[in-house]
Amino acid sequence: MRRMRHSAALIVSFFVSEQHTIHMDLSATILSAAKTTPTRKLDGIDLLPILRGTGSPGLPVQRTFYWRTDYPAYKQRAVRRGRWKYLLDDTTEMLFDLEADIGERDNLAYRRPDKLEELQRALASWETELGR
Repeated sequence: MRRMRHSAALIVSFFVSEQHTIHMDLSATILSAAKTTPTRKLDGIDLLPILRGTGSPGLPVQRTFYWRTDYPAYKQRAVRRGRWKYLLDDTTEMLFDLEADIGERDNLAYRRPDKLEELQRALASWETELGR
């Protein structure tokens, strides 16, 4: 994630952070910048400490990302935790080590059943939490 340091409206510098982010972080960040408290629990995190340089720049927050696509002709679920990504594409399960295989070409689902099961459980828990 790129970060801008600024004073008032003046942009001072850019740098790269290792913090993984997702579009849902925008809501939490914008509400924080507006000094507004959300009325419900948000999926994202407030990125202002990172953007302002007041967070822990060398220590990214470890997060698990979940997402899904739910169209009549196309259904997909996914979990990203650290270097691992689990993808359920309709009925096909895939597991990728994104540090070794950023292109997601080597499906490790059969070679790493421990990691597959861990992320399957995480996805099931998330969907239960959402009430689906």
